[in-house]
Amino acid sequence: MKKLVPLFLLAFLCNLAFGQEPRKGYVLKFGEGEVIDEENLFILLATPESGTQGSVFVYDAMPKGSTSGLHYHLTADEFFYVLEGRGTVQIGTENHTIEPHDMIFVPVGTDHKITSSVDDPLRVIFILDRPGFDEQVRLHLDRSKMTLEEFNAIVEQHGTIYKSFE
Repeated sequence: MKKLVPLFLLAFLCNLAFGQEPRKGYVLKFGEGEVIDEENLFILLATPESGTQGSVFVYDAMPKGSTSGLHYHLTADEFFYVLEGRGTVQIGTENHTIEPHDMIFVPVGTDHKITSSVDDPLRVIFILDRPGFDEQVRLHLDRSKMTLEEFNAIVEQHGTIYKSFE
């Protein structure tokens, strides 16, 4: 234990010497965070700018009958947690019905899409542990005004490839 204290002190002093403050935890209340789309409640909750080491944590209120589009991530696993509503998730070639309190894991490189039911909006939290994904989220690109190729030319820089918008 005595050897650990000087190591912690040294790490703390190095952070101060290089202008880095120790990271602090925080609590966000519902609706707080960096609002990307106010109408559809698409909110960045945690990013490297807010103190994470690279993880991005997003709240997404998907309107009835909407979809993420079929895509995969080049460098990160993705997790979803269903808060409210119902829908389906495609992971690889398998489809699953999802409902509140379901957790979805998608390994890196695996095709996936999440779709809300036509009867209910779907409220999910999704998490990626990849620096830079928050930059893609902030772009909040309007897929209806772009071809798949144009869209991919932008998002591929952030480690995501779309196969379809449906």
